[in-house]
This record gives sequence, structure tokens and C-alpha cells, in this order.
Amino acid sequence: MTPAERRLRELGEHGRLRDLRLLFQYAEVAAFCSSPAASPASADDAGCPRSTPGSPDAVSSYQTQCLSRRPYCCEDDRGNLSAVIARRPHKTPAVMAVSARFGRDLRLCLQAVERIVAEARERGAALVVLPESALGGYLYEPYVTGAPAPCALPPALRRDGEEIERVARIAGDVVVCIGYTEDAPGGPYSSAVCVNGDGILGHHRKVHLPPAERSTFGAGAGFAAFDTPIGRIGMLVCYDKTFPEAARQLALDGAGLIASLSAWPVCRVDPAPWMRRDVQVRHFNLLDQARALENQVVWVSSNQVGRFGRLRFPGQAKVVDPRGRVLAKTGARPGAALARVDAPSVVAAARGRLSYLDDRRPLAYATLATVPAAATA
Repeated sequence: MTPAERRLRELGEHGRLRDLRLLFQYAEVAAFCSSPAASPASADDAGCPRSTPGSPDAVSSYQTQCLSRRPYCCEDDRGNLSAVIARRPHKTPAVMAVSARFGRDLRLCLQAVERIVAEARERGAALVVLPESALGGYLYEPYVTGAPAPCALPPALRRDGEEIERVARIAGDVVVCIGYTEDAPGGPYSSAVCVNGDGILGHHRKVHLPPAERSTFGAGAGFAAFDTPIGRIGMLVCYDKTFPEAARQLALDGAGLIASLSAWPVCRVDPAPWMRRDVQVRHFNLLDQARALENQVVWVSSNQVGRFGRLRFPGQAKVVDPRGRVLAKTGARPGAALARVDAPSVVAAARGRLSYLDDRRPLAYATLATVPAAATA
């Protein structure tokens, strides 16, 4: 074990560095960097041997830039990763999951979308996932059951209508997934559309409808992945992600990234006083990680936030990698979770070591597709 590896392991045991692998990948220990004014002595004041960045003793061979003349080897400097910046030869694309509030006013919704996409573009995001019902808001549930709602149902929009065309123009070179209420035969539907400046890339109608939506929306008929400039992806809308078969179907169809668009509220029956303890919030977060892990995909999950009638939306937008690790999240406030991840590469790496899709035994699960006898009695 090299001196650098021993030092990093010590820091990890102190809880200062949670993921040594990322540090090995992106940064070199500043003890191996010497400033122009530094002495050419073989060891510094703390007794750490000097080494040239990129040498066999160094952690990484990437070009580095020293920002501090103090060596990263003293007790006072633990965790001071700003001492060194590693310059990667190519910038990894970013994906963004959004938690935001959207109401009935389409003009304000489109203005919000434009602001969010502009910020995403400035931050280098290649994909932006907005919540379910971002165009026109979610269904309003009055505080008193059975009382008349003070606002109308969400406006039903055509897939080829001017609002979706406007979102495509806003998207430009960014891939944008957005939820809306779709006007179509057999509908309306709670739908999601994926667009960029070239037009519509993909479309999905919510298949699984919770009880509160069954009197308003029609159900979609299936799940299909589609190709985009950032790779092959799929979309799910809110309650769809509760069913493992939905995400699995997208993964089997070639999706390496799944966008999950939600208007998922806290528990209607018994909301917890602390949001992090709410049962529906726990389910939302658990499902995001479980679906990413079991399908070995990048999972980009968005949600509405704030109050709308008696519903309270908890946010919790996040990006999860194929190992089930949360790379970025928003918590309960409006915001954007941004993570730099090359979905095709990380998915290939995860499945190259152990592929859950290849190791399935479909014939052993065949009876799962049938309706239980008790349900038909």
C-alpha cells in the first residue's frame, strides 16, 4: 500500500471521506504537489515524502493544479479537498431532477419551465426531469371530502399542441421530460412527454391509477423505452414506480436511464408531524433506490412540492446510480438535484460485474403474471 493509500484509509476511518473510490478517481493528494516556491527537499515539514503528480506513487494520473501551499497531510488539513482540483479530460454530462410547485396557470407554468431549463443549461445538464402535471398542476383535493373544488380540473393538452411545442423550443439542446394532462380519445390521461429542440422523443401515459385518480383519468396501456441524444431512456409517472414490473419492462427494452415523474403527496390518512418520518415519504425514497438497484439503471426522480388543497407534496427529487446510491437530492424544499453521470457507461460497468437482467429465470416467475384466484372470487 502506498503512503497516499494509507493516508486516505486513515481519513476514511475518521469519517471525513465517505467514498474513497471517488477521491481516488478525481483527486490527487496535495502532499504530492509542490508549489513553485516550495523547497525541493525530499520531505516536507510534516514528514510526508514528496512525489510528482502522475508518478506511480500518486493516486491519479490526471493533470492537477495546486491551490494551496500547505501539504494535505497534516491533522489540521483533513477533508480539505479544495487543496487540489483534478481536471478531467472530458466533462461528464449532468442530469437534473426537479422539485417544484406548478398550478393551473399555464403561462406561469411555462415561465417556470423556461427558468428551470435555462438554469440547467447553464449548469451543464443534458437532461431535465420535471414533475408530473407540471403543465397545469395536479388534481385539487378540497380539505373537506365532498366539498366543491375552488378550481377546475387541470387543462387537457394535446400532444401535438402549442404548449408541448413551446416546451420543445425551450428545451433546445437539452432533453426535457415533463408531465401534463393529455387530451386524447379515451382520456384525459396523466401523461409524460420527452422533448428537445427536434420535437417529441418519447411519450408515456400513466398505467397504474391510484383511487383518487380513477374517476378522472384513463389508464395507459404499456411501457416502452426510446432513443435520445443521451442514450435510451424510459419514463414512469408517479404510482407506476410502485410496481416493479413497470421499471423492469423499461430496463428489458434497453433503457439505461429511467425518468420518474411524480405528484406524490405525504400520507393523506395519517401524515407525520415530521416529513422525513411520513410513511409515504419513506416509500417514495425507498422505491427510488430499489428500482435503480434492481434494474441497474440511473434513476432520475422528480416531484411536486408545497401545498395544493389538502395535499402536501414533499419534494425529495433525486438522482440514483445503478448501485442504489443517491448522488444528489433536494429534500423537502423546491430545488434541483444535479449529478454528473454518464448513464451508458455506469450502467455497462454495473451490469458487467453482475447483471441482474441476465441472471433472471423467467420461467420460474411465469405464474406471477396471472391474477390470484382470491382476487377473482
